[in-house]
Amino acid sequence: MDRIKIYISIFILLSQLNSFSQNGNSYICVKESSTFNFFFQINSSTINNNYWTNSHTVKSLNDFLLGVKAKDIDSIKVFSNSSPDGNQNFNIKLSQERAQSIKHYFDIKYSHIPQVKLISQSNGENWNLLRELIIQDTNIPSKQAVLYIIDKVKNLDQREKQLKRLNKGKPYRYILRNIFPFLRNSSTTIIYHKKKINIIKPSQREEKKVLPQTEFIEPKIIIEPVEQGKTQDSIVEKDEPKPEDSDISSKPIVLRERFQLGLKTNLLYYLALAPNIEIEIPIKRFSINAEYQFPWYVNNKKHFAYQILSGSIETRYWLKKQERILSGYFIGAYIGRGIFDLQFSEEGTQGDILFSTGVSGGYSKPISKNFNIEFSLSLGYFKSNNINYYAYEDLLIKKSSSLLTYFGPTKAKVSLVWIINNNN
Repeated sequence: MDRIKIYISIFILLSQLNSFSQNGNSYICVKESSTFNFFFQINSSTINNNYWTNSHTVKSLNDFLLGVKAKDIDSIKVFSNSSPDGNQNFNIKLSQERAQSIKHYFDIKYSHIPQVKLISQSNGENWNLLRELIIQDTNIPSKQAVLYIIDKVKNLDQREKQLKRLNKGKPYRYILRNIFPFLRNSSTTIIYHKKKINIIKPSQREEKKVLPQTEFIEPKIIIEPVEQGKTQDSIVEKDEPKPEDSDISSKPIVLRERFQLGLKTNLLYYLALAPNIEIEIPIKRFSINAEYQFPWYVNNKKHFAYQILSGSIETRYWLKKQERILSGYFIGAYIGRGIFDLQFSEEGTQGDILFSTGVSGGYSKPISKNFNIEFSLSLGYFKSNNINYYAYEDLLIKKSSSLLTYFGPTKAKVSLVWIINNNN
C-alpha cells in the first residue's frame, strides 16, 4: 500500500512539472554586472575610505558581496586611471599602483574570492573620459578650444602644456579643480551569474489583415471636336508691309555726347594702408558716387588682422553748373554697409556694420585737363554688431559680444579724380 502512495506522489509531481513546462516557464542562468568606483587623492594610490564617496562605495560593495556567493562570481575587472596633470610616465605608473591597491584590498577583505578571478588594467592618463566630461560641462571656459587641442595635439605632454597656455590658463585651472578629481579612480566591475525564472507568455495568433480591394478606374480621355477645315496647329500668317526705302541723306545728323564718369581714389586712406576705389557718374546737376574699401591683411602667427570690406552709395548735388563736370561745390547724402576684423595682439574684434548713413559736403578743383583734386567731409551715424575674441593658433575664441552705435565724423577725403571722356 505504501508503495502505491509513493507512485501516486511521484506521478503528481511529474504532472506539475509537465504543466509548468507546458506553460513555457523555466529557470535560466544569466550574467549580470555591478560597478563600484574608488577615488584617489592626487599622486596617491592608497585607498582612503574617508575620501570623497569612498565610504559609500565600501558599504555598497560589502552589502553586494554578502548576497553573492564566490562560486557565482565569473570575474572582477578593475580599470584604473590617472588625471593628465604631471608627467606622463609617472601617471602610467600611478594608475598601475592603483590597480594593485584594489587587488590587494580584495585579497585581504574578501579572501574567499579566488585571486584568479581578478583582472586588472591600468589605462594611464584617461583623456577619453576627460573629453566626455568636458563635453558635458557647460561652464568650462574656452570649451571649443580645449576640445580642439585634445583632438589635434597627439603628444600628451605637449597637449597639457598648450592647455596650460590657453586663455592665460583659465580653462586648465577650471579642469584641474572640477574635472581631474573624477579621473583619479579605479572602476571595479563584478560580473556574476544569477538564476531567473523565464516566464514565456503563450504566443497569440496574429490575424491576417485583408486589405480592402480597390477598384481600378480607367481614366477617360476626352477629345474635344475640332471644326472641319481647322486644325489646332494651324497658324495664319499675315504679310507685314515692307518698310519703304527712305532717303537717309535727307535726315539731319545728330552728334551724340560721349559717356563721362569720374574714377577716383581717396589718398588719405592709403596713409592707413587701406586701398579703395570710387566711381562717380554725372547726371546733369546731380551725380551718383559708389565707394569701396578693401584692406585685407592677416598674419595668424603674429596675431595680426587688418581686414575691412565696406561700401557705400552717395547722391550728390552740385551747387553751381560748371563747364567742366564734377567740379565745384557739392552736398550729398550716403548709405553703406561693411564688415571688419581688427586684431593687433592676442585679442581682437570682428564687426558687422549693419548700416551707415549720413551727409557730406566738399569741393572738387581741376588740376589738369583730365584730373581733379577733391576735398570732402562726412558726418553720420552707424550701428554695428561686434564680437570680441582672443586667438589661439587657428582658433578665434569668443569672449563677448556688443552692439556699437556711433554718431559723428565718418569720412575725410582728399581724392584724386580722373575724368574719363572729358568733353572739354
